[in-house]
Amino acid sequence: MKTLLFTLVLMVANCGLNAKVWRVNNLAGSNAPFSTIQQAHNSALVQPGDTIHLEPSATSYGDLITSKKLIIIGPGIFTSENPQTQANISPSIITDITFNNGSQGTKIVGCQIRHVVINTSEIILEGNFIVSSEANNKLINFNSPNVNNIVIQNNYIENNNTITGSSSSSFAYCIVALTDGVNNVIIRNNYINVMPYIWSSVERKKAFELGPGFSGIIENNVIRGHNTLTNVIFNNNIVREGNVTATYNVSMNHNIGNSTQFGSAEGNQSNVNMANVFLNTGSTDGQWQLRPGSPAIGAGVNGTDCGMFGGAQPWKLSGIPSIPAVYKLELNVDNANQILEVEMSVKSHN
Repeated sequence: MKTLLFTLVLMVANCGLNAKVWRVNNLAGSNAPFSTIQQAHNSALVQPGDTIHLEPSATSYGDLITSKKLIIIGPGIFTSENPQTQANISPSIITDITFNNGSQGTKIVGCQIRHVVINTSEIILEGNFIVSSEANNKLINFNSPNVNNIVIQNNYIENNNTITGSSSSSFAYCIVALTDGVNNVIIRNNYINVMPYIWSSVERKKAFELGPGFSGIIENNVIRGHNTLTNVIFNNNIVREGNVTATYNVSMNHNIGNSTQFGSAEGNQSNVNMANVFLNTGSTDGQWQLRPGSPAIGAGVNGTDCGMFGGAQPWKLSGIPSIPAVYKLELNVDNANQILEVEMSVKSHN
């Protein structure tokens, strides 16, 4: 009996009538047409609206600077930790991504990414692991003005910078928007984490750093880190640790804090023991499911659960793309009779 590890991806919907699916694989002998994500993007064969399938690999596919509308799909995240995810449990890694003009309409799902720079509108980040431990880094940075209609949902966003002291190296951010005209941004059902840190009365590590030019909705996230909010509707979030500073035009309803971040008006809860909120066991993402009797159950707006597993876009374990995937493949070779028996287990993640 021999077990082969690979991912089967069926692309049927959302690609358009003439759109194509392109494989990217940097493993020896893969026979994929491209071995880096930038090479696929730059190819004249790859047209706006096409899909790029980044196949699992322990080696990064490099940086991507994009000016082309593409659907980019990886295998998901934490696939070794959750059941029935993928047969090949390696991630698909992109180092840094910059979305420039021309890439409007791009969606990237199921990948591991270090940094994201957003310079244009109509971008969707979904089901990705966005992680870095570098000094003075911004994981998701709205770097240009007049950027609209951005969706950041179901991502595991973790800034692991633990540098302390007065050096600029100790600054670390998860989501930053300090330019003008960053509007209609939806940030929902994410896990967002950075160590809350203050040096000389300055918050140096922040989950959110939003300036006066920002407007959007932030809902159903699990958050650790300090937060500066402006022009947002902030509902159904669970703040495990960190300050929440509402500078202007912020509506905060049905949130849960470990301290007095929200008070008790408008359905908010304060001084909640986080040990009573989550399962706190299981996979990296599964541990943030609500435990039986959690004060977050039904505590959100209109009776939804607070946190990343509640609301309109609840978290899916491992951020698996909404396409069928093979999570088990076994081949039994009968050499004597020249028979190949195939046993395959497929799961739809819609």
